[in-house]
Amino acid sequence: MNNHMIFLLSNSKDATCDFVHSELLNRKIPCFRLNTDFAPGSVEFNFSDNTAELYVNKIPLRSSEVCCVWNRRPEKIFAGNFSTSIFDEFYRKEWKSSIESFLKLIPSDKWINHPQSNLAASSKIEQLVVAKKNGLEVPDSLVTQSKKDFDFFYEKHSCRIITKPLSHGYLPDEECIYNIYTNSVDAKKHNFNNLKDCPTFFQQMINKECDVRINFIDGYFEAFLLINKSNGTQQLDIRRDNMQNVQYKPALIPKDIQIKLSSMLMNYGLRFAAIDMCISKNGTWFFLEINPNGQWAWLDILGLTDFRSYFIKGMLA
Repeated sequence: MNNHMIFLLSNSKDATCDFVHSELLNRKIPCFRLNTDFAPGSVEFNFSDNTAELYVNKIPLRSSEVCCVWNRRPEKIFAGNFSTSIFDEFYRKEWKSSIESFLKLIPSDKWINHPQSNLAASSKIEQLVVAKKNGLEVPDSLVTQSKKDFDFFYEKHSCRIITKPLSHGYLPDEECIYNIYTNSVDAKKHNFNNLKDCPTFFQQMINKECDVRINFIDGYFEAFLLINKSNGTQQLDIRRDNMQNVQYKPALIPKDIQIKLSSMLMNYGLRFAAIDMCISKNGTWFFLEINPNGQWAWLDILGLTDFRSYFIKGMLA
Protein backbone atom coordinates (compact mmCIF):
# COMPACT_ATOMS: atom_id res chain seq x y z
CA MET A 1 0.00 0.00 0.00
CA ASN A 2 1.25 3.48 -0.83
CA ASN A 3 1.15 5.53 2.40
CA HIS A 4 3.22 8.42 1.05
CA MET A 5 0.51 10.21 -0.90
CA ILE A 6 0.28 13.98 -0.44
CA PHE A 7 -3.32 15.17 -0.52
CA LEU A 8 -3.84 18.73 -1.77
CA LEU A 9 -7.19 20.12 -0.60
CA SER A 10 -7.84 23.34 -2.46
CA ASN A 11 -9.90 25.06 -5.14
CA SER A 12 -9.48 25.30 -8.90
CA LYS A 13 -8.40 28.98 -8.86
CA ASP A 14 -5.61 28.62 -6.30
CA ALA A 15 -2.34 29.67 -7.98
CA THR A 16 -0.25 28.80 -4.91
CA CYS A 17 -1.55 25.25 -4.97
CA ASP A 18 -0.80 25.12 -8.71
CA PHE A 19 2.76 26.19 -7.90
CA VAL A 20 3.33 23.39 -5.37
CA HIS A 21 1.34 20.80 -7.32
CA SER A 22 3.48 21.26 -10.44
CA GLU A 23 6.67 20.89 -8.37
CA LEU A 24 5.41 17.69 -6.76
CA LEU A 25 4.69 16.29 -10.23
CA ASN A 26 8.12 17.39 -11.48
CA ARG A 27 9.76 15.61 -8.54
CA LYS A 28 7.58 12.54 -9.17
CA ILE A 29 6.23 12.72 -5.61
CA PRO A 30 2.85 10.96 -5.37
CA CYS A 31 0.11 13.54 -4.90
CA PHE A 32 -3.64 13.78 -5.18
CA ARG A 33 -5.54 17.06 -5.59
CA LEU A 34 -9.16 17.68 -4.74
CA ASN A 35 -10.66 21.02 -5.68
CA THR A 36 -13.78 21.42 -3.59
CA ASP A 37 -15.45 23.41 -6.39
CA PHE A 38 -15.33 20.29 -8.55
CA ALA A 39 -17.62 19.72 -11.50
CA PRO A 40 -20.42 17.16 -11.24
CA GLY A 41 -19.27 13.71 -12.33
CA SER A 42 -15.54 14.33 -11.80
CA VAL A 43 -15.47 13.07 -8.18
CA GLU A 44 -16.75 9.87 -6.63
CA PHE A 45 -16.81 8.62 -3.04
CA ASN A 46 -16.98 5.06 -1.75
CA PHE A 47 -17.00 3.54 1.72
CA SER A 48 -17.05 -0.24 2.19
CA ASP A 49 -15.25 -2.85 4.29
CA ASN A 50 -14.27 -0.09 6.72
CA THR A 51 -12.31 1.72 3.97
CA ALA A 52 -13.03 5.14 2.49
CA GLU A 53 -11.98 6.04 -1.05
CA LEU A 54 -12.13 9.20 -3.14
CA TYR A 55 -11.91 9.19 -6.93
CA VAL A 56 -11.00 12.28 -8.93
CA ASN A 57 -11.34 11.67 -12.67
CA LYS A 58 -11.33 7.92 -11.90
CA ILE A 59 -8.02 8.12 -9.97
CA PRO A 60 -8.51 6.53 -6.51
CA LEU A 61 -7.21 7.52 -3.08
CA ARG A 62 -7.73 5.72 0.21
CA SER A 63 -7.66 7.70 3.45
CA SER A 64 -5.06 5.25 4.80
CA GLU A 65 -2.68 6.17 1.94
CA VAL A 66 -2.38 9.83 2.92
CA CYS A 67 0.89 10.94 4.55
CA CYS A 68 -0.05 14.63 4.54
CA VAL A 69 -3.07 16.83 3.86
CA TRP A 70 -2.28 20.37 2.75
CA ASN A 71 -5.39 22.24 3.85
CA ARG A 72 -4.91 24.96 1.25
CA ARG A 73 -8.00 27.21 1.16
CA PRO A 74 -10.72 24.80 0.07
CA GLU A 75 -13.95 26.53 -0.86
CA LYS A 76 -17.41 25.48 0.25
CA ILE A 77 -17.64 21.81 -0.66
CA PHE A 78 -19.18 21.34 -4.04
CA ALA A 79 -19.70 24.84 -5.36
CA GLY A 80 -20.44 23.49 -8.84
CA ASN A 81 -23.99 23.60 -10.17
CA PHE A 82 -26.16 20.56 -10.53
CA SER A 83 -28.95 20.62 -13.05
CA THR A 84 -31.90 22.53 -11.60
CA SER A 85 -33.66 20.26 -9.19
CA ILE A 86 -35.42 20.35 -5.83
CA PHE A 87 -32.75 17.88 -4.65
CA ASP A 88 -29.78 20.22 -5.29
CA GLU A 89 -29.32 21.27 -1.65
CA PHE A 90 -29.70 17.67 -0.49
CA TYR A 91 -27.00 16.57 -2.96
CA ARG A 92 -24.61 19.23 -1.70
CA LYS A 93 -25.13 18.24 1.92
CA GLU A 94 -24.53 14.58 1.09
CA TRP A 95 -21.31 15.48 -0.75
CA LYS A 96 -20.19 17.64 2.17
CA SER A 97 -20.79 14.82 4.65
CA SER A 98 -19.05 12.26 2.44
CA ILE A 99 -15.88 14.30 1.92
CA GLU A 100 -15.76 15.40 5.56
CA SER A 101 -16.05 11.73 6.56
CA PHE A 102 -13.07 10.91 4.36
CA LEU A 103 -11.02 13.74 5.88
CA LYS A 104 -11.89 12.81 9.47
CA LEU A 105 -10.28 9.40 8.93
CA ILE A 106 -6.89 11.11 8.41
CA PRO A 107 -5.04 11.71 11.73
CA SER A 108 -4.69 15.34 12.80
CA ASP A 109 -0.86 15.20 12.91
CA LYS A 110 -0.82 14.60 9.13
CA TRP A 111 -2.40 17.98 8.35
CA ILE A 112 -0.81 21.29 7.35
CA ASN A 113 -2.75 22.69 9.14
CA HIS A 114 -5.61 20.82 10.74
CA PRO A 115 -8.84 22.87 10.41
CA GLN A 116 -9.20 23.05 14.19
CA SER A 117 -5.71 24.59 14.48
CA ASN A 118 -6.50 27.13 11.77
CA LEU A 119 -9.73 28.00 13.54
CA ALA A 120 -7.96 28.36 16.88
CA ALA A 121 -5.55 30.88 15.33
CA SER A 122 -8.17 32.85 13.40
CA SER A 123 -8.91 35.71 15.83
CA LYS A 124 -6.76 38.85 15.48
CA ILE A 125 -7.72 40.04 18.95
CA GLU A 126 -6.91 36.73 20.61
CA GLN A 127 -3.61 36.58 18.68
CA LEU A 128 -2.58 39.92 20.20
CA VAL A 129 -3.38 38.66 23.70
CA VAL A 130 -1.44 35.41 23.16
CA ALA A 131 1.49 37.25 21.55
CA LYS A 132 1.77 39.55 24.56
CA LYS A 133 1.56 36.60 26.97
CA ASN A 134 4.48 35.07 25.06
CA GLY A 135 6.55 38.21 25.54
CA LEU A 136 6.17 39.77 22.09
CA GLU A 137 5.70 43.50 21.65
CA VAL A 138 2.26 44.36 20.22
CA PRO A 139 0.78 47.72 19.22
CA ASP A 140 -1.66 49.20 21.72
CA SER A 141 -5.08 48.23 20.39
CA LEU A 142 -8.71 49.19 20.81
CA VAL A 143 -11.92 47.71 19.46
CA THR A 144 -14.85 49.92 20.30
CA GLN A 145 -18.23 51.38 19.40
CA SER A 146 -17.79 54.18 21.91
CA LYS A 147 -16.88 57.66 20.69
CA LYS A 148 -15.65 58.48 24.20
CA ASP A 149 -13.27 55.51 24.24
CA PHE A 150 -12.09 56.39 20.75
CA ASP A 151 -11.39 60.01 21.74
CA PHE A 152 -9.33 58.88 24.74
CA PHE A 153 -7.33 56.40 22.64
CA TYR A 154 -6.78 59.03 19.92
CA GLU A 155 -5.40 61.57 22.38
CA LYS A 156 -3.38 58.93 24.22
CA HIS A 157 -1.40 58.26 21.04
CA SER A 158 -1.06 61.92 20.02
CA CYS A 159 -3.55 61.54 17.16
CA ARG A 160 -1.34 58.88 15.50
CA ILE A 161 -3.53 55.79 15.15
CA ILE A 162 -4.63 53.46 12.37
CA THR A 163 -7.72 51.40 11.63
CA LYS A 164 -7.98 48.06 9.85
CA PRO A 165 -10.49 45.20 9.48
CA LEU A 166 -10.93 42.66 12.24
CA SER A 167 -11.86 40.00 9.70
CA HIS A 168 -10.62 39.78 6.12
CA GLY A 169 -10.33 42.92 4.05
CA TYR A 170 -11.92 41.62 0.86
CA LEU A 171 -15.36 42.72 -0.30
CA PRO A 172 -16.47 40.81 -3.41
CA ASP A 173 -18.81 42.63 -5.75
CA GLU A 174 -20.44 41.45 -8.97
CA GLU A 175 -17.84 43.29 -11.03
CA CYS A 176 -14.69 43.37 -8.85
CA ILE A 177 -13.16 42.72 -5.42
CA TYR A 178 -12.54 45.64 -3.08
CA ASN A 179 -9.56 45.52 -0.72
CA ILE A 180 -9.85 47.30 2.62
CA TYR A 181 -6.35 48.36 3.65
CA THR A 182 -4.88 49.71 6.86
CA ASN A 183 -5.49 53.47 7.00
CA SER A 184 -4.51 56.34 9.26
CA VAL A 185 -7.25 58.02 11.27
CA ASP A 186 -7.85 61.76 11.29
CA ALA A 187 -10.58 62.65 13.75
CA LYS A 188 -11.03 66.05 12.10
CA LYS A 189 -11.71 64.57 8.67
CA HIS A 190 -13.52 61.34 9.44
CA ASN A 191 -17.10 61.11 10.57
CA PHE A 192 -17.57 58.81 13.57
CA ASN A 193 -21.32 59.23 13.96
CA ASN A 194 -21.88 55.61 12.93
CA LEU A 195 -19.15 54.16 15.15
CA LYS A 196 -21.89 52.76 17.39
CA ASP A 197 -23.17 50.59 14.55
CA CYS A 198 -20.16 48.29 14.31
CA PRO A 199 -17.10 47.34 16.44
CA THR A 200 -14.09 49.07 14.89
CA PHE A 201 -10.43 48.09 15.28
CA PHE A 202 -7.90 50.84 16.07
CA GLN A 203 -4.18 50.59 16.85
CA GLN A 204 -1.38 52.94 17.73
CA MET A 205 0.61 53.91 14.65
CA ILE A 206 4.10 52.37 14.75
CA ASN A 207 6.85 54.55 13.34
CA LYS A 208 8.01 51.77 11.02
CA GLU A 209 11.43 51.27 9.54
CA CYS A 210 10.11 48.31 7.54
CA ASP A 211 7.64 45.44 7.51
CA VAL A 212 8.65 41.82 8.00
CA ARG A 213 7.06 38.73 6.46
CA ILE A 214 8.01 35.51 8.24
CA ASN A 215 7.20 32.08 6.83
CA PHE A 216 7.28 29.07 9.16
CA ILE A 217 7.11 25.34 8.52
CA ASP A 218 7.81 22.65 11.15
CA GLY A 219 10.33 24.70 13.14
CA TYR A 220 11.99 26.39 10.15
CA PHE A 221 11.73 30.19 9.96
CA GLU A 222 12.41 32.34 6.93
CA ALA A 223 12.05 36.13 7.05
CA PHE A 224 12.15 39.02 4.58
CA LEU A 225 12.17 42.73 5.15
CA LEU A 226 9.56 44.50 3.01
CA ILE A 227 10.71 48.03 2.28
CA ASN A 228 8.87 50.71 0.33
CA LYS A 229 11.42 51.86 -2.26
CA SER A 230 9.31 54.60 -3.91
CA ASN A 231 9.72 57.58 -1.58
CA GLY A 232 11.64 56.37 1.45
CA THR A 233 8.56 56.42 3.68
CA GLN A 234 7.21 53.07 4.79
CA GLN A 235 3.55 52.59 3.84
CA LEU A 236 0.94 51.92 6.50
CA ASP A 237 -0.12 48.89 4.45
CA ILE A 238 2.67 47.40 2.37
CA ARG A 239 0.15 45.51 0.21
CA ARG A 240 -1.06 48.67 -1.54
CA ASP A 241 -0.48 49.08 -5.29
CA ASN A 242 -0.08 45.31 -5.60
CA MET A 243 3.28 45.66 -3.80
CA GLN A 244 4.87 47.10 -6.94
CA ASN A 245 7.22 49.41 -5.02
CA VAL A 246 8.40 46.86 -2.47
CA GLN A 247 12.04 45.91 -2.07
CA TYR A 248 12.82 42.59 -0.36
CA LYS A 249 15.80 41.79 1.83
CA PRO A 250 16.49 38.52 3.69
CA ALA A 251 16.30 39.09 7.45
CA LEU A 252 17.74 37.40 10.51
CA ILE A 253 15.10 36.96 13.19
CA PRO A 254 16.43 37.67 16.68
CA LYS A 255 16.70 34.46 18.67
CA ASP A 256 14.34 35.65 21.39
CA ILE A 257 11.71 36.51 18.78
CA GLN A 258 12.01 33.02 17.27
CA ILE A 259 11.56 31.42 20.68
CA LYS A 260 8.47 33.50 21.47
CA LEU A 261 6.92 32.86 18.04
CA SER A 262 7.66 29.13 18.29
CA SER A 263 5.88 28.97 21.63
CA MET A 264 2.88 30.80 20.21
CA LEU A 265 2.65 28.61 17.10
CA MET A 266 3.03 25.43 19.16
CA ASN A 267 0.17 26.56 21.42
CA TYR A 268 -2.04 26.87 18.34
CA GLY A 269 -0.85 23.53 16.93
CA LEU A 270 0.26 25.16 13.67
CA ARG A 271 2.81 23.38 11.47
CA PHE A 272 2.72 26.25 8.97
CA ALA A 273 2.08 29.96 9.35
CA ALA A 274 2.76 33.28 7.66
CA ILE A 275 3.55 35.92 10.28
CA ASP A 276 3.44 39.68 9.84
CA MET A 277 5.64 41.88 12.02
CA CYS A 278 7.22 45.30 11.66
CA ILE A 279 10.40 46.90 12.95
CA SER A 280 10.16 50.38 14.41
CA LYS A 281 12.67 53.16 13.85
CA ASN A 282 14.23 52.32 17.22
CA GLY A 283 14.67 48.65 16.27
CA THR A 284 11.76 47.10 18.20
CA TRP A 285 10.06 44.11 16.55
CA PHE A 286 6.26 44.42 16.81
CA PHE A 287 3.93 41.47 16.27
CA LEU A 288 1.00 42.29 13.97
CA GLU A 289 -0.76 39.03 13.11
CA ILE A 290 -0.53 35.38 12.11
CA ASN A 291 -2.18 34.05 8.98
CA PRO A 292 -2.34 30.25 9.46
CA ASN A 293 -2.87 29.80 5.72
CA GLY A 294 -1.04 32.80 4.32
CA GLN A 295 0.60 33.42 0.94
CA TRP A 296 4.30 32.74 0.43
CA ALA A 297 4.79 31.49 -3.15
CA TRP A 298 5.34 34.98 -4.58
CA LEU A 299 8.74 35.10 -2.86
CA ASP A 300 9.78 31.84 -4.57
CA ILE A 301 8.46 33.07 -7.91
CA LEU A 302 10.57 36.23 -7.56
CA GLY A 303 13.62 33.99 -7.09
CA LEU A 304 14.26 35.23 -3.55
CA THR A 305 13.97 31.90 -1.80
CA ASP A 306 13.16 28.21 -2.15
CA PHE A 307 10.67 27.93 0.68
CA ARG A 308 8.75 25.46 -1.49
CA SER A 309 11.45 22.84 -0.87
CA TYR A 310 11.15 23.24 2.91
CA PHE A 311 7.38 23.07 2.58
CA ILE A 312 7.52 19.84 0.56
CA LYS A 313 10.01 18.40 3.08
CA GLY A 314 7.45 19.13 5.78
CA MET A 315 4.77 17.36 3.75
CA LEU A 316 6.93 14.24 3.54
CA ALA A 317 8.03 14.27 7.19
